[in-house]
Amino acid sequence: MGGLYFSGVFSAFILISVFFLPATKAASSSQLSPGEPLPDGATLVSSGGIFELGFFCPGNSANRYVGIWYHEFSSSTVLWVANRESPVLDRSGSLAIADDGNLVVLDGHKAVLWSSKVTSLQSNRSTAELFDSGNLMLNNSGVMAWQSFDHPCDTYLPGMKVGLDLITNVNQVFTSWRSEDDPAPGNFSVGIAPDRSTQFFIWEGNKPRWRSGRWNGQVFIGIRNMVPTYIYGFKLSNFQQENKMYFYYTQFNSSHRYVLMSDGVERHLVRANNTKNWSQYWAQPITQCEMYNRCGNNATCTDSLDGNSPNCSCLKGFVFGGGNLSGGCVRRTPLQCERNNGKASGGEPDGFYLMQGVKLPDLSDWDSGPSNYSQCKEACSTNCSCKAYSYATGIGCLTWGRDMIDIHLFSSGGNDFYLRLAGSEFGKSHHHHLLLLLLLLLFIYLIYTSYLECSIISCTYKGQQYEASSSSKPSKPHHPRNTSSTKLPAFLRQTPLDGTTLVSSNGIFELGFFRPGNSTKRSAFGTTSTTTVLWVANRDSPVLDTSGFFAIADDGNLVFLDGSKAVLWSSDVTSLP
Repeated sequence: MGGLYFSGVFSAFILISVFFLPATKAASSSQLSPGEPLPDGATLVSSGGIFELGFFCPGNSANRYVGIWYHEFSSSTVLWVANRESPVLDRSGSLAIADDGNLVVLDGHKAVLWSSKVTSLQSNRSTAELFDSGNLMLNNSGVMAWQSFDHPCDTYLPGMKVGLDLITNVNQVFTSWRSEDDPAPGNFSVGIAPDRSTQFFIWEGNKPRWRSGRWNGQVFIGIRNMVPTYIYGFKLSNFQQENKMYFYYTQFNSSHRYVLMSDGVERHLVRANNTKNWSQYWAQPITQCEMYNRCGNNATCTDSLDGNSPNCSCLKGFVFGGGNLSGGCVRRTPLQCERNNGKASGGEPDGFYLMQGVKLPDLSDWDSGPSNYSQCKEACSTNCSCKAYSYATGIGCLTWGRDMIDIHLFSSGGNDFYLRLAGSEFGKSHHHHLLLLLLLLLFIYLIYTSYLECSIISCTYKGQQYEASSSSKPSKPHHPRNTSSTKLPAFLRQTPLDGTTLVSSNGIFELGFFRPGNSTKRSAFGTTSTTTVLWVANRDSPVLDTSGFFAIADDGNLVFLDGSKAVLWSSDVTSLP
């Protein structure tokens, strides 16, 4: 639950509703005992003087609520409210321990407006105490029976737990206030994803509004630039032993808190030293692309400069469904294994397209088998239902078998994501493949135009010398012109030799041999001038001397041979006539 969105200092009375405390207070005490109710106008103060409990009025409301706030430095910041949905309408209310041992809020007629609702308590054996952590605890016969930390409102304090009971599936969530004047549960809540994916979600009603991405043991991977645990102190419980999955963060001090605001934005607030002001250290969501699945299924969202105008694009290999983003995007070309009933046979094989800097999509499956990237790739490649995969540090192998939902492309950070596509999709935008094809066509053009030129008239033999260069780049080929010329044979079975070049009929391109930099190794090149090498044939297999030559082999392929007639490079075209 952290990132690095810093927005300066906010006054506490702006962030949280200003409320009005009574003018008189009883002598401070941290405990409440049976038969000693706390009336409106009196307060409990934790033993260290950090937190305070009593009645208050939120904002412009006249309704009275029992709440907990900071005792000294930020008394206008309410952290917890007991009777959120049942206010006292005047100043006649009180907080008491009832005959059944429960903690209750009463109105002037002694009607119970709120109760801790713990069953099987021993009557007259309960006490309540406010601790320096901000936790209000009800003890019965010396045993903790209830605590406010298990019933949070809108504020997440050090020591609180946000969790999921793995047996009952009960999710402990934080809920926003309805407004600054009304602490009743609002329309927004934050908690752990019920699918046990270790993600935090903010929901608007039952609809996802924002998610954190999975926890990798250090950070939530869907929060851009989140700093590690030693800054935030977040930890994940050992849920396999406790049958509960919950997050908590360690006690920095009382100056850190997370608040889910009534507008659905969660803010991490830090109190400025020795002041009553709070600075916003982080907030989510604050840009359009941080909103859950802003661009629809199988689409990516990239933030604009102002963060308010998302740039939506279909994933590679997908097109808009229905012609616009409202329907998300759909796959353009079926996968090979889908066309062959789950068998990867016949047609061009599927491939995986790498995307970098990605907030990984929601609804991933964790594969416990693979222990590295290669195994993860293999597991997905051999499973037709696997549509994408990612190997995330600290998590392992994640796979997707459905639509890709909620993809945000980060300007920094993020994860590598491999999307499965039909093989035909790769030729449509892989520019480097196109460039290689063009260069190959250029090379063939050079050879065959020179071949025709030699067949019809002649090719000029030009001796060459190459000057070594101290640069790490290939040195330019030098071509001192020989005043004599020699006709090359019409068939290129033994030509051109090292020291000979072929020149295209229009005089623009030249093909021959060169020595890069300070190397003594020789390579074949194509160039537009004596200073620019455009293409190299035998990049991996240089000739060690000047004995090399080009030829057309018996199978029709263009080959590059050394002095012993060993083939160092071939055009490798099959089925030539």
